[in-house]
Amino acid sequence: NQGKGMGYATNSTSVVINEFIFSQKKELPEISFTSDGVFIKGEEEELFGEDEDINDNIFAFEKSMYQVLSEEIFNTFTTVTEYTNLFLKPVDRYREEYNRLKFFKENYFARVSGDLDFERFTNYYKFLDSTISAFIQQLHPAMSKFNEGISDMVESHILERPKYQRQFPFITTRDTVPDGKIVGVKERLYNWRSGHAPDYLDSYDDNDHCLWQKDRRERTAADFGAGESNAGDLRKLNELKTVIVSEVDGTSKSLGTSRVATNPSNRPSIYEGGTYAVRSFGRQYHLSYEEQKTIHSGINYGHQKIRDYIIDHTRPHGNLGADNSVPQNVMVVGV
Repeated sequence: NQGKGMGYATNSTSVVINEFIFSQKKELPEISFTSDGVFIKGEEEELFGEDEDINDNIFAFEKSMYQVLSEEIFNTFTTVTEYTNLFLKPVDRYREEYNRLKFFKENYFARVSGDLDFERFTNYYKFLDSTISAFIQQLHPAMSKFNEGISDMVESHILERPKYQRQFPFITTRDTVPDGKIVGVKERLYNWRSGHAPDYLDSYDDNDHCLWQKDRRERTAADFGAGESNAGDLRKLNELKTVIVSEVDGTSKSLGTSRVATNPSNRPSIYEGGTYAVRSFGRQYHLSYEEQKTIHSGINYGHQKIRDYIIDHTRPHGNLGADNSVPQNVMVVGV
């Protein structure tokens, strides 16, 4: 039998064109289908039924111009991995924008003719929405909650991905729990002359550096007589002194020395810092007052003078004494 073919390219030897039809369709990244949505009942579920969970899911029919565009863009990728390689590289974490995704976006739209017109898209399908929505609403289950009509969605396509710029961690925190403090005005008003330790003196007593003696000196057994104190009393006394001079809470830091090179097995010495400055200098205000004298005509008495003192204590018709019947409202001066 003789045959004749038309429409072939020049010098073409291919007679059959193979066209592959995929049985699965790639979905957009924001659309997810999991195995939790499909459940096949067995004999146990059919015979021993349970009360159905009541949910408040609301379903809606939507159309989006940008989803159509995203599906066309997504068809250019073989797998989802190729798409994620545009913005999920470790180097993209600290960049201001996704450079590879931006480059792909520019090249894609450079080869596409026409502009995206959302108003034109909605006007084109508005006559079909009322007909299709009325038809679809007759098909959905009566017990499910559905929004009326078909909604128009305004969203970003898959090449418009917002970027959160992260800062590279140049600063390393040494402490597991940062401990900070706010020092108030009392640090500047502290009387250092009487508030520091008199250890530099050859001999001193309780009257030397009285502020340090009162607030900061640790009490020892020498402050008590023989047999009058024990370790528990000293500890309670020092804790009470700390509470009295403390205005805010504060913790001390532990400072350690490095290990000795000649004997690395020895544990380093640990020193605990003081908490007086942290606890006692935290007040953020300082109150002071002064007397303002008012000068007026006549005699300017001091504020201690009470001019009506005699009148208040020598009122007429007062009581008489129980022993000598002397009036109690009599004041004698100079006797």
